[in-house]
Amino acid sequence: MVNTRRALQLVWAVILCIYAAVVILSVVTGIAGRFAGPEKSWFIVAGALLMGAVGVTVIVRPSCISWVPANGLLVFAVPLLFVPLGLRYSGPPVTAFTGESGNPFAATSADSPWTPGSLPQLRSDSLPEVVPRELSGNPDDPPLSDVEIVEVGEELFYRYHALMYEKQELFAGRRVVLTGFVGTEPAYPANRYYVARRLLWCCTADTALLAFLVDAGRTSVPREGTWVEVEATVDTTTFAGAAQQYTTVPLLRAERIREIEAPEFEYVLPF
Repeated sequence: MVNTRRALQLVWAVILCIYAAVVILSVVTGIAGRFAGPEKSWFIVAGALLMGAVGVTVIVRPSCISWVPANGLLVFAVPLLFVPLGLRYSGPPVTAFTGESGNPFAATSADSPWTPGSLPQLRSDSLPEVVPRELSGNPDDPPLSDVEIVEVGEELFYRYHALMYEKQELFAGRRVVLTGFVGTEPAYPANRYYVARRLLWCCTADTALLAFLVDAGRTSVPREGTWVEVEATVDTTTFAGAAQQYTTVPLLRAERIREIEAPEFEYVLPF
């Protein structure tokens, strides 16, 4: 019985030490900055050191702590399975939303902090040649009204989606080109469907659907789940939401549509 108790204590202690090492490493390398602001780094490190101290104490001087995790070891261990998922996260750090400076523990963060003002320049190699000033915030860029065809690329999909719903008058009568997968709803008329991308905030479990309602017009209605490129003219329509609350939403009147291959990375990022 004593050996079993001691074995359980050691397993628990090792798990705490692993947690402490992983958390401290994530702070030092800047990975923690993707999930918590820089002012939280000291608290994260303090909590990790406390866990590590408890783990080392149990290993070195077991008599100091008599508690034995007879049940619940799985509760401690299972979150470790999500560590690799966190390491794979490549979206924007939390500072992209708050405008704070980078993680004080990360050597590179001070050189290239993420701030809302710097967002239009991110990954510029894959941005379209023309980014209207309504999105870039740069007065030297042309206004949306001067853009002949609005290219809703994946780098700007989220921003165009938000702007098109919030300021519908800017897009009235404008031609747009976008890509996404096709979906339908039972309440849609036979000639309507949506083209959408999934917004990746943190992980695939909390993605959000960014959809544009499309009227097929003279084009054919594609199969559900097909990836397509649509060229359309922007209009509006009244949409019945929950509790029969009617809302005016953008409507893309399709002029051209073609089937495409699904992209290697099917999600879009908020910034």
